[in-house]
Amino acid sequence: MRHRDSLTPKQSKELCVGAVLGYVSSLRDFIARDNLVEMRRHRETERYLESFQDCADKVRQALETAEPNLFTMAAEEENDMPDMGMTM
Repeated sequence: MRHRDSLTPKQSKELCVGAVLGYVSSLRDFIARDNLVEMRRHRETERYLESFQDCADKVRQALETAEPNLFTMAAEEENDMPDMGMTM
């Protein structure tokens, strides 16, 4: 999830990130509401685990081949620097 915003909307759609994350949030909601009928629909864990792994691999590959965004890199660098309390 930490790289979710690093993908373009087009990449996210092509890689089915929303579907995979939707599965997780739906299952979490069904468990919280103790909805056994809906939980039962998610019982084929191997199929979902394969989808998760496939999606993660594709996202990793997309991030590795992406052109660096200098604005994003500068913002991350700025957030990583400790605040010394100095102002100009």
